[in-house]
Amino acid sequence: MVKKIALVCALLSCTTTATYAGTTGWYLGLQGGYAQTKYDGSSTLNKFFKNTTGITGATKPSNDDDGAVGRLYLGYQFNKYLAAEAGYNYFQQMDWSNLYGNNKASGDIEQQAGDLVLKPILPLSRSFQLYAIGGVAYVHASSSINTTAKNLGITDETETEFRPVYGLGAELYFQQYWSADLSWRRINGGGNVEQSDEAMIGIAYHFHNPDDDNF
Repeated sequence: MVKKIALVCALLSCTTTATYAGTTGWYLGLQGGYAQTKYDGSSTLNKFFKNTTGITGATKPSNDDDGAVGRLYLGYQFNKYLAAEAGYNYFQQMDWSNLYGNNKASGDIEQQAGDLVLKPILPLSRSFQLYAIGGVAYVHASSSINTTAKNLGITDETETEFRPVYGLGAELYFQQYWSADLSWRRINGGGNVEQSDEAMIGIAYHFHNPDDDNF
């Protein structure tokens, strides 16, 4: 996944002809794409769909732990080399079925995360730049179950953790105050939440700053 993003970034840097520069100050953005998570196997089953009554039978459920992800964020660019962002991430619901061998017992896991990151920037031209992000994410993951699962004594759970988040990306200014970006991010798993990898494309609007020196 990272190699593919690097290839696209290289092509963008070679083909860019715009002369717009980034601006200092506030910006607002939206990203969307695909997430791979590690919510699978018996570990996740025991954390989020607890068996409180000693149900017997197969413990291998069916689950789908990958899907869409979106991020809304607000950032502030201090200069052409550094910015900071606060974001909200929402992951597509992860469906689980055949809980503890009962094909009518099902549930899902929903994950959200708030993040606060620093964004070092490497400008390659007046319109194209590479960047890295690093910081912390507050991850909230919760499960819900259907009536059959409740009647069997399975319980739903909520888990929260502060986890490191980091990533790489490339950003292209296609107008003075508009940019598009391509990024890869990882929220490290740990505690009671699992690792999440995100590949996203996005768009951002950079608010006009009267004090901007058009670096």
